[in-house]
Amino acid sequence: MASKPRPPCRRRTKPRPDSVVYGRPGTASPGLVRKGSRPVKRLIAAFALITALIVAGFVAGALVPRFRTGAKRDPGAVESAPLRRTSATPTAEKEQAPVSIDLSDLLSSDRLRPKCKPFFVDVAESLGIEYTHVRGETGEHWLPEAQGGGVGWLDYDGDGWQDLYFAQGRQLPPWAPSREVNALYRNLRGKRFVRVPDYAAPSDPGYGMGVAVGDFDNDGFPDVYVANFGPDALYLNNGDGTFSRVDASAGVGLPVWSTSCAFADLDLDGDLDLYVATYIQFLPWIQCAKEDGTGKYCGPDYYEAEADAVYANDGRGFFWNMIEAAGCLAAEGKGLGVAIADLIGDDRLPEIFVANDLRPNFLFVNESTLEQTPSRIARCPDGPARKLWFTERGLALGCALNAEGVREANMGIACGDYDNDLDLDLYVTHYFMEHDTLWRNENNQYFVDVTRAAGLSVPTLQQLSWGTQFIDIDNDGWLDIFIASGHINDEGSDAVPFKMPPQLMFNAGAETNPVRFIEVTREAGPYFQQRYIGRASAMCDFDHDGRVDLAVLHHLAPSAVVQNRTQPVGNYICLEFVGTRSARDGTGVRVYVTCEGDPTRTLMRELVGGGSFQAADAHELLIGIGQAERVSKLTVRWPDGSLQTFGPLPANRRYRVYQGRDQLLLLPE
Repeated sequence: MASKPRPPCRRRTKPRPDSVVYGRPGTASPGLVRKGSRPVKRLIAAFALITALIVAGFVAGALVPRFRTGAKRDPGAVESAPLRRTSATPTAEKEQAPVSIDLSDLLSSDRLRPKCKPFFVDVAESLGIEYTHVRGETGEHWLPEAQGGGVGWLDYDGDGWQDLYFAQGRQLPPWAPSREVNALYRNLRGKRFVRVPDYAAPSDPGYGMGVAVGDFDNDGFPDVYVANFGPDALYLNNGDGTFSRVDASAGVGLPVWSTSCAFADLDLDGDLDLYVATYIQFLPWIQCAKEDGTGKYCGPDYYEAEADAVYANDGRGFFWNMIEAAGCLAAEGKGLGVAIADLIGDDRLPEIFVANDLRPNFLFVNESTLEQTPSRIARCPDGPARKLWFTERGLALGCALNAEGVREANMGIACGDYDNDLDLDLYVTHYFMEHDTLWRNENNQYFVDVTRAAGLSVPTLQQLSWGTQFIDIDNDGWLDIFIASGHINDEGSDAVPFKMPPQLMFNAGAETNPVRFIEVTREAGPYFQQRYIGRASAMCDFDHDGRVDLAVLHHLAPSAVVQNRTQPVGNYICLEFVGTRSARDGTGVRVYVTCEGDPTRTLMRELVGGGSFQAADAHELLIGIGQAERVSKLTVRWPDGSLQTFGPLPANRRYRVYQGRDQLLLLPE
């Protein structure tokens, strides 16, 4: 029988020395228990046991490998499978095979380090690129000053070499006179770049934020969408080396603060649609200050969110904003990054993942249908019926919050198959003292936060990071991670640095299971030895040497073209795409690569829409295949469901894939 509760102890001016006191100093609490009593000893013993079990469980969860069982999916099986949506609800835990664990393997850091020597050099100046982002500071700490600028790669003139585009800032406030415009640099066979005259280039005069590149009219020449702080702009590539601004006639151009944007064929009708992430309703009279009274940039919680835009392409040069009709109107977004790819269901239908600042991320699952089903048709005002429908399921599918259930300041996105299990994973950068997050895709059904197990939580904790890419630095077939970093406010303290080093995380997946990353920043060459205020980043093999390079936009310093000079590296194939029934530029294409000598290992890569932070990667897939000298089988899955199979293919070549053709076009070096 339970004993009666003791009456409250009377207030003492000083606690008794032989007592354990809870609460304020000098105050005894109800249920005061003397030291040395048996109940206390039992409680202490129980607490110690529980603590030991928790610590043991944490160590085991971080160290013990989790092996996946069962055969890998056969890419060819997609050919006969109907278009359908598999369950996107977390199922029972996967069956685990009994394994023996050698802890010496896990603790041998030397064995996990790269066998190559990573080496990256900023060659922008030697290439003729002299570009510095203009913040246009008002002296009143307008937040756009700290987050502006975008970068993108595109072959605007069709000569086979990727050119470089920067979204420039301007003097603020927007009505102040300013002469700055966006800049386009033409690539002269990887040796030099020259700036295209402003009258021919997409020289937008707005306060530039993000860049999206896509051939929205399917004429074979890439077009450019520019997200601005203020009205956005859409530039049509005329095919003769010039661009025309067409946002007014095309029905696009949000007059708000837009950030990242991405082209993708959301309804699989063969033309590119557009998603534009927006940030906040900026109000300049909201001011914040440091402890010493000086001004600083306010965080997003001081402002209301803006609504994003989903533009459906009608195939005739006009876009309908279907944000509400397509089910993508979600409250309090504050988006900074967007990536569009087939993340859930492995059914070709692309999902939209949006990284939100201090808000849960969005994962819009594509539930569109090919049939004219009334319950799934969203109708545009005075326009055609569109087969678009999305459901926001980020929280249910595990990628809205981190493993602790905390909403974070989500910035840039890397999307790729880092663990080579044939589904697309997500890596998202965060604010200072919020480590980045790696979400592993579980069989195209849901996501699991594996940041700690992958060794990424500690190295990224004291960084404020933005642009990011899954990048195979040594062509071993395992995707590494690049991260651009830099703070918003200059706190004047070494503990909270303003300039920060970029980071490079080496994927040791060839030696570990589960995959772990090892930071190799300090040994990665001259570029990684300096500190910058990094923002947007985009990847491309601009010099055709088979090693992926980077363009990184900096604040208060010249932007960088970072050339990859890593040695030794593995072999590769590089793929470009030309669609006929699918979108012409190949956005959304997925490829499966089987290497000679290892028929059990298949690599999967997808041409993702968007990604990083306010940036556009090159429309090509550079796939490292390690020591294999040829690809025994290449399977290409187009967004419309058609499949093509090629092989064997010699390595270290660039190929162009034409939809519907039986042969690849070998491109000149």
